[in-house]
Amino acid sequence: MNKYVLLLLISCIWGSQFFFIALVIDDVGVITLSAIKACIGGICLLFIGFFLSKEERRVNKSYYKWYIIIAVFEVVLPFAFIAQGQKTVPSSVAAMLIGMVPVFTILFLIAFFKRKSTMPEITSILFGFAGIVFLSWPTHGFQDLFNSIQGNILLILAAMSFGLSLIILEKLNEGSSVIHMRNVLLIANAMLIPMSLVFEQSFELDLERSQTIYLVILGIFHAGVVFMHYLIG
Repeated sequence: MNKYVLLLLISCIWGSQFFFIALVIDDVGVITLSAIKACIGGICLLFIGFFLSKEERRVNKSYYKWYIIIAVFEVVLPFAFIAQGQKTVPSSVAAMLIGMVPVFTILFLIAFFKRKSTMPEITSILFGFAGIVFLSWPTHGFQDLFNSIQGNILLILAAMSFGLSLIILEKLNEGSSVIHMRNVLLIANAMLIPMSLVFEQSFELDLERSQTIYLVILGIFHAGVVFMHYLIG
């Protein structure tokens, strides 16, 4: 698949998650929502993995330490930050703030990894972010943007976490992206599910059928499919 088509596909899937989160976040705990997304996404990739060859399913044992780190910064922290942030922040603002991921990635590379970036790279990222701001600008302008400072901070922290995990993902330079992200999501699950049971009594969920469908969509597409393509891209 052409990388630009792939990027467009990822953007469309990724951007739509904020709409679905807004539909369920009032009735599902933050940790529970994160656990459900990671669980369904992990099961989705587990199923896809059965169709891969034995060679593709093979995992370098040295990768497991990176899986744990990536699970924290790519799944556990940002999923929770986004869910909590969207309790008080409109989905349009959330999409705009999470759109800062490439900006933070470049900043981290320059500041902490001493990696040089070319002017065209920086310019393209800034123009891309400007496009996200233009398309996602809140209906009420600055009133919506600054309505919840705490929510905005959480979403920015989520973007920073995603940016850092993107850099760490480069460590997984061999093997199948399906298997890598399956392992990351399942490890994240091992962290999130016990937390959701202890802190949010997630076994007492009472959802409408439509909300259940939204959760399944979030898990399959926004945690499973998009993460698989994310690593390919």
